[in-house]
Amino acid sequence: MSALENLFRVVPARDWEEALATGRVPQCASDERAGHVHLSERSAVETIADAWFEPHEAPVALEIDRARVEPRLEWSAPSESKPWLQ
Repeated sequence: MSALENLFRVVPARDWEEALATGRVPQCASDERAGHVHLSERSAVETIADAWFEPHEAPVALEIDRARVEPRLEWSAPSESKPWLQ
């Protein structure tokens, strides 16, 4: 994992449209339950989009400047149901 590699947040297209209108990407139910926003590395974007979104949701990968969030990052190890660094 490179310190310079940006992170990604996969959201449905409707959330991206809301973000454009309000200036904030809304949290999903999983984020609210966990108490944090889920971000991923580029290598997991397609897997996440395929696993958690339906085609009609038109998932969008938002690129996040890693340097801006690095001090607040907490990583979770891959699990059986989520086999990527979280």
